[in-house]
Amino acid sequence: MSFITNALFIMTVLYLQASATAGNDYYGRRLAFFTFYPMTPNETLYNSFLFNALLINFIDAAVVQIAV
Repeated sequence: MSFITNALFIMTVLYLQASATAGNDYYGRRLAFFTFYPMTPNETLYNSFLFNALLINFIDAAVVQIAV
C-alpha cells in the first residue's frame, strides 16, 4: 500500500514541476505587449539562457518547499 502512495506523491510533484516549467515558458516572460529574455530555437542569447535557468531554479525551490 505504501508503494502506491509513494508513486502518487512522486507523480504529483513531477506534475507540479512540469506545469510550473511549462507556465514559465508560456506566460512567465511576458509583460503587457512584449517578451523579455525569449528562448527561441537557434537564436537564444547567453544571458537569456541564464535568466531562464535562474527562474527554473527558483521554481524548483518552491516545488520542493510545497512537497515538504
